[in-house]
Amino acid sequence: MVPHVLKATFRFALSVRRERQGSAVRGVVVAVAHLIMVAITASAADDQSEQGGATSPSAAQPQQPAGQVNRQAARRPQQNGKGRLKLTALLTDSGPIVRKGLAWRIYRPGASGSLPTLVRKLDGASPTIDLDAGSYLINVAFGLAHITRLITVRANDNRGENFTINAGGLRIRARTEAGSFSSPALVQYDLFSDERDQYGKRKKILSNVRPGRITRLNSGIYRIVSKLGDANAIVAAEVTVEAGKLTEATVVHEAAKVTFKLVERSGGEALAGAQWIIMTNAGKVIKETAGALPSHVLAPGSYTISARWRGKLHTRSFAINSGDNVEVEVEIR
Repeated sequence: MVPHVLKATFRFALSVRRERQGSAVRGVVVAVAHLIMVAITASAADDQSEQGGATSPSAAQPQQPAGQVNRQAARRPQQNGKGRLKLTALLTDSGPIVRKGLAWRIYRPGASGSLPTLVRKLDGASPTIDLDAGSYLINVAFGLAHITRLITVRANDNRGENFTINAGGLRIRARTEAGSFSSPALVQYDLFSDERDQYGKRKKILSNVRPGRITRLNSGIYRIVSKLGDANAIVAAEVTVEAGKLTEATVVHEAAKVTFKLVERSGGEALAGAQWIIMTNAGKVIKETAGALPSHVLAPGSYTISARWRGKLHTRSFAINSGDNVEVEVEIR
């Protein structure tokens, strides 16, 4: 990342839907939008999570004496019926030129509603390409941020075309409210755009992403659904990504860690071979598991645990609070 251009920061609270026990959504998300230009320096190998770089327009090209700029390109002979384009991508209208992590795709528009035809694939900051005269759809992608424009090429053209991607960055961090057993390895989140399908559901653009990575996105509103563990400790909230800025959102989970143990008497050894069902007190199944000492992260609330062992079912009720790390014994009766 380049040094901060603006030192001012602001915080804003993201509203989070909370529900009672059995809910799929719990917690609080707090986002801090840093007023810095997104400057991306990593390679384009991982579009989901790569951390990229950009330079200002004045630093995009080394200083050269007049008449020597693009000398090699200028010396290439023009072919009749062809035009030449130099393609450049910007983060914002007045922002820096993107120097790494770009993928260019050039298509011929389809006739009579048919799909466009891929003509060329290009990588690089500012590629120069010769094209037959005609119309083209040119797409440039920067991580998950992208833009497509319709460009007309005329015979003997020799010009540049700038593409403003309006890209920003999003980094998600996660912790538990109590912080007693937080582990980034236990957290995964899905990311949804504000675009909706015919049923009104948001479009999922990322799945099972670990916190801490920077994702390049077009400016807009996105929904985070973060899951701690493999049960029902889930947080959902919306966050706004602004072009040319990095937004950092911290997901705060309310959760407890519970280990289950089937015993013949209180304090006894755990019995192997038990099959477990974790349910809300209303009877909704939260998780099915197996083993002598299964452990799971659950949202705070009241539950019923059932253990099936040698054809018999043994149950008990229990309640947990955020931050608990407890062992729940089920005795054979």
